[in-house]
Amino acid sequence: MPKHSLRPSELWQHIKAVFSTDFMRDLFIFTGALVIATGFWLLQRLNDTFEMEFNVPISLVGIPRGVTLTTPLPESVHVTLRDRGTQLINYMRHHMQPITLEFSLYDNGGATGCGYVPISDVQHALNTQILTSTVIQRITPDTLEFYYNRGLHRRLPVRLMGSVETTESYYLHGVTFSPDSVVVYAPALVLDTMTYAFTDEIHVSGIENDFVESIHLRPMRGVKYDPEKIHMTAHVDYYTEKTITIPIVGVNFPADKVLRTFPSQVDVTFRIGAMDYNKVTEKDFVLTVSYEDLINHTGARYPLELKSLPEGVASPRLSPSEFEYLIEQTQEEAPMEPQEVTE
Repeated sequence: MPKHSLRPSELWQHIKAVFSTDFMRDLFIFTGALVIATGFWLLQRLNDTFEMEFNVPISLVGIPRGVTLTTPLPESVHVTLRDRGTQLINYMRHHMQPITLEFSLYDNGGATGCGYVPISDVQHALNTQILTSTVIQRITPDTLEFYYNRGLHRRLPVRLMGSVETTESYYLHGVTFSPDSVVVYAPALVLDTMTYAFTDEIHVSGIENDFVESIHLRPMRGVKYDPEKIHMTAHVDYYTEKTITIPIVGVNFPADKVLRTFPSQVDVTFRIGAMDYNKVTEKDFVLTVSYEDLINHTGARYPLELKSLPEGVASPRLSPSEFEYLIEQTQEEAPMEPQEVTE
């Protein structure tokens, strides 16, 4: 059977009947009384004294042309006010006005310097926008200072502070920056000690592709960088294997001695980045053994060892890793007898 739907007039009569019950009347009376009581309690509480923290913006104005702020003031100060709740809510609704400080009041006149803002100056600026009944409990930070510079600067190269590591099958081919140098504004005593502009410390591991990151330069009090942020690219390459053949060369042998090795050449197998595969050749390796080491050696075979490796080469293996040898005496020609000259 189709459901019976109520007409609007019937629905209204039904709702009116429900709300006309004793229970609903009591519920409305109780709820109204609760709301009124809560309102009175809230008004009473707001007349009590509270503390509330406000974030007040602060800025330096009137900075002359040619002056660079190397370390500015903080963007804001935290102010704790004490007053009646109603007044604190009023401050919250209308917000505290920003505090502006005149640069010339704190300029020490030097080419570079530090300006100190007494906390009393901040308190005076706050007092102009609060009631006499309001008490300033705390202002943090309690020391305000800024550093400035009148053009003293140097251009320094950028260097990485931190580490970049690849997975085992890859290696770091190099790190580049864009730009690769920045202008540094700082006091003379600081500039004289700086050779690089270091990045913020960064640690990256397990990468297998070129890694690009926008990174800030390491902050230093009284130092400003232009630009303050640079792009770092870590160039990643993969390892491949290469084998070359190189001779064994004797060094420091006397003129009447010659070295015979068996074999005379060995294979060197090593890991090299794909980008540098064709750059490394036999000429980049030197495998030498000295006369002194051989005559002091007691075994029949002498172990081979590479004394140095070309840049980019890793995990070298020699085959064979040792050799047999003979040190032969060469035959010197007998000196010629002087001939008597006769007339």
